[in-house]
Amino acid sequence: MKLKEVHYQRIITGLLVIIILGVTVGPNLIKPKNSLELYQYLNSTDSFDEAKEIMLDGYAENFSEADYERIKQDNYDTSPDMIRQFTVLQYPSNKKSILIETAPGLNKLKVLRIERLPNDITDYLDGLE
Repeated sequence: MKLKEVHYQRIITGLLVIIILGVTVGPNLIKPKNSLELYQYLNSTDSFDEAKEIMLDGYAENFSEADYERIKQDNYDTSPDMIRQFTVLQYPSNKKSILIETAPGLNKLKVLRIERLPNDITDYLDGLE
């Protein structure tokens, strides 16, 4: 084989790898990974159909077009003063819940606060299931 043929084969192989990775990995790169990215994603979408693509299968009914419009309307004039990210640990055996607040927008979770939730909030969260 000539040197030029080898060079062209490497270029074509490299382009194919890039295209295949772009098709398979690309869509996952635009999905939000934390609260800050979720806000940025929802704020930048042009339609409800585009926004609901991030909903987990089987949970689409938990996000309505009215919810989307409310988010877009609230973000039209101003950005939120604060974006907070929480994890709730629920222990049904003793009816307790623990709230963990983490810093949004980081690659690794950094805990800001851990707090036991009052019973009325635990009851409310139980009702969301």
